[in-house]
Amino acid sequence: MPGRDPKNWQFQGSQDGNTWTTLDTRTGETFSSRFLTHQYSITNLTAYTHYRLNITANNGDPSGLQLAELAFTYGISSAPVQLGFASTNGKVQLTWPADHIGWRLEMQTNTNTAGLGTNWVTVSGSTATNLFVVPVVNFSSFFRLAYP
Repeated sequence: MPGRDPKNWQFQGSQDGNTWTTLDTRTGETFSSRFLTHQYSITNLTAYTHYRLNITANNGDPSGLQLAELAFTYGISSAPVQLGFASTNGKVQLTWPADHIGWRLEMQTNTNTAGLGTNWVTVSGSTATNLFVVPVVNFSSFFRLAYP
């Protein structure tokens, strides 16, 4: 129901949960179809203990509001870190730049028909290195680097 989509909002941060600082404001937002992913970048560098999305209007339906998923991520404006990989003797070797030691290598495994899910786990010991070797098995494995 497109009329229930958020239209106007403020993204806010607070240290105490009572006094809020507006970090970003959006007005007149529309979504051309269902299952879209929109990214909204902000330039705030202050860490807050509380965050909220204060939705002040939807797109006209008085019966409610709908929002399928919301994710807050920390990012940098440069290109994503590239994972390198090589495959030999039934094993895959993943590598990433040495200046990213301390980042977490996260993975998930699913059946070959399930695709990407939300069950990310941190690979044990990955923050102390920039190399990981995994055996090739008959399921899908997904990897990503995450800032500590």
